Amino acid sequence: MSAMVWHCRDCGAEGRGTTEMHCVTCHRQFGSPHSCDRHQRAGRTTYVYDDEGHVLWDEQAPMLCSDPATLRFKDGSPKFMLEERQGREVWVARTLETQGA
Repeated sequence: MSAMVWHCRDCGAEGRGTTEMHCVTCHRQFGSPHSCDRHQRAGRTTYVYDDEGHVLWDEQAPMLCSDPATLRFKDGSPKFMLEERQGREVWVARTLETQGA
C-alpha cells in the first residue's frame, strides 16, 4: 500500500503520508494533526439580535492561526520546535517530556 500524496491547491505545498498536517489557513506544515490544532484558535462569533433580544443569525469567524514561533509555555520556553523533514520546514509541538530537552 502506497503512502497518501497530498497537494495544497492554494500554496502549492506537497507532501506524502498521513502523520503530518498542512494548515490550509496559514499554509504552515505541522508534525501531526495535534500540532496543527495547537496553533489554531476559533474566531469570534457575532450575534445579531432583533428588537426583542432574539438571535436573528450568527456569524462564525474562521479559524485564526498563531505563529508557532511566538507561542510559549508559562516558563517562557517555546511550545513548538522547527524541524527540517525532506527539505521542508515542519513545526512540531513540544510536550512536557520534550520541554526540558
